[in-house]
Amino acid sequence: MSGAGLVFVSAVITIVPVLIYIWVLWVIDRYEKEPLSLLGVALLGGAVVAPALTAIIERVLGLSSSLFPALFQIYPVVRPNLTGAVIEELTKGAVILGAYHFLRREYDDTLDGIVYGATVGAGFALAESVLFIRDLVPHAANANFDPGFFFAIFMSGLTHCVFGAAFGATLGYVRETSATGGMRVGVPLVGLVAAVLYHLGYVASAAAGLAGIGGMAGMLLGLGRQVADWAGLVMLGFVVAWAWSRERGILRWGLADETGTGAITADELSTLTGTGRLVGGKSLREALAELAFSKWRKSRGFGTDEDVKRQRQRVLQLRSPKGGER
Repeated sequence: MSGAGLVFVSAVITIVPVLIYIWVLWVIDRYEKEPLSLLGVALLGGAVVAPALTAIIERVLGLSSSLFPALFQIYPVVRPNLTGAVIEELTKGAVILGAYHFLRREYDDTLDGIVYGATVGAGFALAESVLFIRDLVPHAANANFDPGFFFAIFMSGLTHCVFGAAFGATLGYVRETSATGGMRVGVPLVGLVAAVLYHLGYVASAAAGLAGIGGMAGMLLGLGRQVADWAGLVMLGFVVAWAWSRERGILRWGLADETGTGAITADELSTLTGTGRLVGGKSLREALAELAFSKWRKSRGFGTDEDVKRQRQRVLQLRSPKGGER
């Protein structure tokens, strides 16, 4: 492969999947979108901090490196790097926990947890792909970049997003529900254990699937491999739908009394929390959502009256004839 061809393939493998992951996360965060700057911080934490911690821990413990896309963590194929899978989830979990702690004014609920957790996972997938390309370069002339290869890389990165989202969602749920006592620790612990077990199962099923087992056992392993690819994503879809319903509840609660301030009408509130399209446009929709969430944060001790007043003023400015997009 030529130098230019290798650069192109490398860019496709490393950058395009991450852009797709982030775009999907941006789309599912329907009401109160997270600032791109903070998503960038989470992505950087997943791409730099978590892999660095993973490498340090594995070196200290004398373990082989796990920093390859999950489908390629098998050396030899019958011996998957299960310890590395555990370490990776713990280091990603540490970064997600850092986001939960330091971004508390934005890390509001379950959906935010999914977004930040999956973004950290996307960053980790980016780092793995870069390292994989580095090791692939000497063998580029013999490499076979067929569609199956790209799909494997894409699915490997997608599972990292799902692993991170599992833990991030449970942290968001704790904040959203103001859980205390054992629930405050127990729920995130369940999420972290679920992420670890899913990662272990994913790597182990890949190893078994590549071991050349035939017959009924091979067929069942193949089915298990397909389940490992998609089960977490399907489950995440249900959680996102549930989180949307929770956020619509916050919008109804936060904006119900704003009909008296002129910020929103009753019909617009029904449209905003339904499936219709708000006449005021994207800017007004986002400002109204931010107003509702600023009131919700204040009710839970994370916001102030000044935040609420500032967001209400922004909405009123956008509603004026010269304000916002129409």
